[in-house]
Amino acid sequence: MNAASEMLRDYWAMTREKDSPKRSPAITALKHLLFTGRSARVHVVAIAQRLDAQLVGGGSGRENFNVRCLSRFSAQAWKMLASDAGPVPKRSRVVGRWHVVKHGGAVECQVVWITDEQARSWARSGTGSCDLALGGRRSIQHDLAKPLGRVPAGTLVGLRDALPLLPGPPMSLEALRKHAQRDHRFPAPLGFEDGRQVYDLDALLAWRTGRLAALAVERQQSA
Repeated sequence: MNAASEMLRDYWAMTREKDSPKRSPAITALKHLLFTGRSARVHVVAIAQRLDAQLVGGGSGRENFNVRCLSRFSAQAWKMLASDAGPVPKRSRVVGRWHVVKHGGAVECQVVWITDEQARSWARSGTGSCDLALGGRRSIQHDLAKPLGRVPAGTLVGLRDALPLLPGPPMSLEALRKHAQRDHRFPAPLGFEDGRQVYDLDALLAWRTGRLAALAVERQQSA
């Protein structure tokens, strides 16, 4: 939204006629869409680094965003977009941690970790779930309406297959294997499949989430 709004204003400043409105018709149209609202089945999703009122034609237009998802926000951005949800919360250093603001309250959550190709597959499917390929050998049904990061219980995967599904910064397969050998909290393998050790994917996700949380605490204590 920040880039688009800036380009629209610049374009309109260069092309508008003398008697034309000062505001870009595109920004005015967006504001009208926001006012039309959900009761008329009009839904607007906007993504911005900082959703200033001018990006959507004014503060009254911005008030129509009923749900606001904030990540890595500044104190100023929180006060501007979520002041009704209470004081500015402490930001997490865990990548993908969001605060979802709605009806005067805020809920901290972890967003889903999927690849670009998986996201495109889901977006084009027209359904609430998509097939997530695991190393090209098998697939699982991942319901995006369920709590983020969850998969059907009992899903067994090798470390190579689990690697792109683990939350947090990317890590190498070699690093993951070292954790499996040295970290006493690492889940134990549950058997062999296709000549490789397999693990419960839920257990791997829980291990990785716990490790990220522990690292965040260590950084805060050392800061």
